[in-house]
Amino acid sequence: ATLTLRVPTGAPLTNYQVDNNFTALNTWGNTINSNVGILSNLTTSATGNLVVAINEINAAVTAIAIALG
Repeated sequence: ATLTLRVPTGAPLTNYQVDNNFTALNTWGNTINSNVGILSNLTTSATGNLVVAINEINAAVTAIAIALG
């Protein structure tokens, strides 16, 4: 998901930007939900190993959480 962060903008996010962030995360979550159990549909680099794919997604979510503060 592509998110707008406060740090690069140097200002608080507008309501529009916050809404777009939630929409992007919702779309990303829906994509994951629709592809659960089908390894070939994963958009991670590890499409052959579910554990590695989950760890890759976990790292991405952690990075987003840190960036959002």
